[in-house]
Parts: sequence; C-alpha cells; structure tokens
Amino acid sequence: MGLHFIGRKRELGYLEDMRKYAESKTCILYGRPGIGKSALIDAFIADKDALVFSFGDLSDYEIKEYMSIVLGARMDYDLEPFEEYADAFYTIKECTQAGSVVVFDGLEHLQHSQEFLSHTEAMVERNVKDGVMTILCCDSSAVSAIFDDPQSPLYRTEAGRMELKPVRLRDTAEYHPGFTDGELLRSYMIVGGVPSYNIEMQGGKLKDCIKRCFLGPDAPLADAADRALTVTPHGMNSGILACIADGIDTQTDIARAIGVTKALCKRYLDVMEERGIVEVVNTMFGMRKRMGYRIRDPIQAFRYMVLRRLAHRLKDPDVDATYREMEPLLEDYYRLRFVQFCGEFMRNTYRIKDCGVWYDSDGNAADIAAVAYGTMNAEVPMLVRCRFRKKRMGRQALDTFMEKTSAAVGEETRFVLISPSGFDPKFQAEAKDEGHILLDMDSIMGRRPIRPL
Repeated sequence: MGLHFIGRKRELGYLEDMRKYAESKTCILYGRPGIGKSALIDAFIADKDALVFSFGDLSDYEIKEYMSIVLGARMDYDLEPFEEYADAFYTIKECTQAGSVVVFDGLEHLQHSQEFLSHTEAMVERNVKDGVMTILCCDSSAVSAIFDDPQSPLYRTEAGRMELKPVRLRDTAEYHPGFTDGELLRSYMIVGGVPSYNIEMQGGKLKDCIKRCFLGPDAPLADAADRALTVTPHGMNSGILACIADGIDTQTDIARAIGVTKALCKRYLDVMEERGIVEVVNTMFGMRKRMGYRIRDPIQAFRYMVLRRLAHRLKDPDVDATYREMEPLLEDYYRLRFVQFCGEFMRNTYRIKDCGVWYDSDGNAADIAAVAYGTMNAEVPMLVRCRFRKKRMGRQALDTFMEKTSAAVGEETRFVLISPSGFDPKFQAEAKDEGHILLDMDSIMGRRPIRPL
C-alpha cells in the first residue's frame, strides 16, 4: 500500500471482529469521497479469499457485462455478458464459500436500480447462512437512499455500520515526512485528514505543495471542494458556504441572502451539518447569542475563505505571484481555523459533553482565540484559550484570559492554554503547580502525555 494506506488499525480490527464473531457478518461501510474506503477494503482483504466489485456510473447492460468479467476472472473462464442480474448473483454464490468476503464498492452509483438492490438483499441473506462476509460500500450521500429509505430493498438490512472518518493529525505525519510540525498543522487545517488530499500534498515544503495543488491551470485540488459537495444542489451548497464565509451565519440571514424560505434553508443546513460540512456555533455558560453557523470541513473552509477571494488569479500560470497575494489570507485563515482544530482536539481528548464559544456581557466573543468548553464526566467547566502565534506563551496570556472570562469562572473551573509554539519554562512550572493545563505541539502530536483532569 505504501503511503496510500496509513493508520486505520481500529477500523481493520472492527472488520476482522465482524468477520470472525458477528452473526450477520455484514458491514455497511461509508464515508466522503477520497476518505479511503477502497484502500481500507484492499488492506482488509489482502490475506483473504475475496470477491470485489467496484461499480462506477454505468448502465444496467454495462454492469452485467462488468460482473461477468470479474466473475470470469475468478473462475479463470471467459463468461458471456449476463442477460439477467439473477444469473450474476447465482454465479457469485457458486464462487464463494464459508470464510469468503464479497465486496460491493461504489453502491452510490446503483442506488436507483431497484432490481440490483433487490438481488443484493437476497445475496446478503444467503451469505449470512453460508458464513460469507458481505461489505456494502458507498458514499455518505447515498446512505439515506439505499439503507434508510423504506422504499429501498436494502431498508433495515441487518448489518453493522462503520463511517470512515478523517485520520488524525498525528497519523498524517506519515504522508509528509519532510514537513515541520508547523507545516503539518497548517496542512491539516487546509485538507484535514482526508487521505486522497494528503497524498496529493506529498513532496516538498508546504508552500510548494499549496502552489502545486491549488494554484495554476492544472492544480489537482483546485476543485476538490466542489467535487465533494454532493449533499444538496450544488448552487445551494455554494451559496450557503459563501454566506457563512462572509459572516452571514444565521438561518434567517442566509435564507434571505440566497433567496429561499427559512424552512428550506434549515433543511439544507441540517443535511450539511449531518455530513460534517458546517456546524452550529454553540454558546456557553448562560451567555446568549443568536445561533450561527461556521464551516467545519477544512477543504470547504479553505475553498470559501481563501481560494474564493482569489478567483481572478487561481488559473494564472504565475503561481508565485498568486501565492504572494494569498499569504495574508492564509495567516488569517490559520488563526481562525486553529480555534476549531483545538475544539475537535479537546472533544476527542477529554470526551467533553458540550462545547462552544464564550461571549462577554455585550454579546461579543471575549477573544477571537478564546473558546469555552463545557461540562465533562466530572461536571467540571473548562475554559480553553488557543493562540496561533510564533512566540511562546507566557504568564500574561493566562492572566488576561482569566480576567476576560471572570464572569464564567467558578471554583471548579479549569483553564487550558494551547499553543503550537510552546510556553515559557517558568510559566510551565507555575501552571503545573496551580493545576492549569498547557498543551504544546508535542502534546497535540501525542509525543507528550496529556495531563488528566
């Protein structure tokens, strides 16, 4: 697999346990485009007897022809194109035995074929009886139509479900051995943990990767965000994300700006929130502010907060000049996105029940990098300040933070400071004695143990 497959030990273990111990031995595997579903399947079946079908956007005739080719190769025999799906699925049965794995990858291309899905349902039931594992793989956008729609033949199929999520920052380091920690963090704030994007970003320093992947007439990731927008009509997606990037962030204002009813806008926003494209900005500690949205997905945020501002130059062959124009936008982008990155990091590290932003008495954010994270298992409020700067953080940063958030502070409140540039050594010793938590790049990358609450 080389650098195309990194991490995923937990996911591989889940599939292996299902194959060995689960009664149904059926898994619905789904995720966004480029997240590595096919690579995970390849790694899982590498040492197994497997029959894999990778479907594309084909007609029924071409699908039957394709299945005859795959099954013919399996049998080492040239098969005539199947005239009926029933013949293809009968041949699958003849080619498998207990312990085999049958994979249908790319089911999103077949979600409208009721006949194919009906035969798939029968195959799943037959495989369960025969001890054959079935993996049904599709894009996230197709899950509701294939498995959750009562009109679909695969509705309520007895199966385990696994959504393939982005890989962690520390795992992406394997894609970029030449990056410094700072470059790795910045890269993660642009492309996130999507393997296909990280593969494109391999080679050289971060600056060169950005120029190669996003700028110029042949940039491979220039339209990656647009390709990934499959949840609602593209124009509606684009309009909503452009509004949020411009600070138009409430349902009412977005609906007015894009010219739709508030109810329809809410429907689109709900789907985009479910898919992890946007998120609601939550308020904390009793502070009131109208509910707003922000872009959660890194590649979408980069597209609408940075690339969109340079639309007039993106195809310009002079990528060096375009990058110089981009640099001020990048610095603002990194600073804003670091707050969201820290939010995800804290959520995953401390299993926080509720989190959001703290606002002062006038309804303004106490600090662009001041984020409040609420109750955990111990019901202890946590206040977190994230600073994305080049110099180390000292005592003054904590004192200022405590002063600004004094209205929300109680006896049990814990203060957390996060800075990739680290902290003044004297301040580190003081913070440890006082019970505060300081997280630097070594902590973020897992090289230093995280202090428990």
